[in-house]
Amino acid sequence: MATIDLGKISFTQKGTWASGTAYTAKDVVQYTDGNDTSSYVAIASSTGQAPSTNGTLNSSNWAIFAKGADIGSTYQSTFASGTTYKKGDIVQYTDGDITSSFVYVNTTPASGQTPATGGTVNTTYWSYLAKGQPQTFSPNDLQNDISTLALRQSTNEDKSAYNTNSMYVDVFQDATGITNLTNTTRSANEFVGSVVANSDSNYSNVYGIFENSSTNETTNQSGAASTTALTMGDQSFATTQKKFGTHSLYFAPNRGASSAKSVEFNPSGLGNWRDTSNLYTVEMFLYHTNRNASQVDADYDDTAIWAVGDTYSSINIGSTGKIRMNQYDTGATRNFYQWDSNYVLPLNQWVHMAFVWGSSTIKWWADGVYKGSIPRITLHSSAPSGMRLGASSGGDQAGNFDGYMDNIRITKAERYTGTDNIAVPTVQFYPNDQFNNATGSFESNAITADATTSKMGAVVTYQDVSGTNTLNTDIVLKLSADNGSNYSTATLVAQPNFATGTKLAKVNDVSVTGGTQLKYKIEFANQSDGSKVAAIRGVSLMY
Repeated sequence: MATIDLGKISFTQKGTWASGTAYTAKDVVQYTDGNDTSSYVAIASSTGQAPSTNGTLNSSNWAIFAKGADIGSTYQSTFASGTTYKKGDIVQYTDGDITSSFVYVNTTPASGQTPATGGTVNTTYWSYLAKGQPQTFSPNDLQNDISTLALRQSTNEDKSAYNTNSMYVDVFQDATGITNLTNTTRSANEFVGSVVANSDSNYSNVYGIFENSSTNETTNQSGAASTTALTMGDQSFATTQKKFGTHSLYFAPNRGASSAKSVEFNPSGLGNWRDTSNLYTVEMFLYHTNRNASQVDADYDDTAIWAVGDTYSSINIGSTGKIRMNQYDTGATRNFYQWDSNYVLPLNQWVHMAFVWGSSTIKWWADGVYKGSIPRITLHSSAPSGMRLGASSGGDQAGNFDGYMDNIRITKAERYTGTDNIAVPTVQFYPNDQFNNATGSFESNAITADATTSKMGAVVTYQDVSGTNTLNTDIVLKLSADNGSNYSTATLVAQPNFATGTKLAKVNDVSVTGGTQLKYKIEFANQSDGSKVAAIRGVSLMY
């Protein structure tokens, strides 16, 4: 009996069309052409033959199975004759004395097709979306409303900074959108100011903060009750290298073998490091300048960053630059344990290091990246509570740290938990509960515009935390289109409140030096804790 091949006798669903897939007759795919998503059925075998282009069906290979509806639209700001528009694009256009919104309706993209002339709509390409009225509507009003709406959405959704074709929005959910913070900081409560209350929940557990001046780094500036002074060796304070502020703690090379070559720190209340019920966090910025290559890797007396007592527990740098941990246990013979990491501390650059002594493990991070953990052992019975920075006790010269330390903080708490990466501090630690500066400034990261921009605007939300801040005096906005090389000072105009307790100000059409790298800068003046404090809550940059 002869066999008759009937071929494919039913439709086969093949999902979304892909250029590299071979299709045969009766295959069904979904394909988006412009703003239309439709279903198509293959009528011939093909590969790389799109079902439709700019609304025109590829009838040699495909037939419409189910036609979709065009419901998409994209706001494209003010109409520009040199811009190519496609179906669904929305623009503003002023015809005579009437500014209206238009939607592009032609299936073929085109440029230079004016939406309306003398009150007559170019219906081949455009249709009214919202018709304006003579002299009663400004395109800036729509732009301001959209920017305000974007700020409200970002606030409600706790969004990070983002930009569109004509707008950049940041409500300071994090610090990724801002740079060049001078005497300002971003609060964990999601605002930026030059006077900011410390929101550190562990502040009462801080037993040492060593800042960035030659006066307060020689004293324990504790958030707790202890005021025990540091014991300094022959370290000095350097201005040539510092992470923040004006000075750093400098450990010069060739300091000899005396324990006085370290900075001693022994405040009351910190507790004994031998007790595993006591949790600690030690963090700092390091700028390492010299490896002691002659040091024997197996020797416990490597270059010491930090040590408890007579090296009962210490963080060291081996001769190859690897970070290592040393510990002595409780045994009568003081058994020695050493763990080497795979992380090599780089030379001649600032690195943030954080070490956390938990109840059973010691974890550590470098520049915010989790590097691992080791067991925490019960230290030798005579282990003291005090510690030293930059050297171990009585070690040889090779055991001394060479370089700079800055922004050092000791906390009697497990400040960082888990194994996730942590945020690297962007401002210096302070010995009080307040970041308090009369003046300051910060900038946005540069946003790349599609074309050269010579006019910009912004909507700003802010709070009067204390007193009443005067726009353009206590809060000054500056705009730039050339990556901050030239800033134009804007004149902010107060608007109805954004929300209860949150004010709104705006500015439009600020002339700037032409460019494509757009930034804003906000400056504070006359700030004083309790009398005049401003908090910038959000900025929507318009261009």
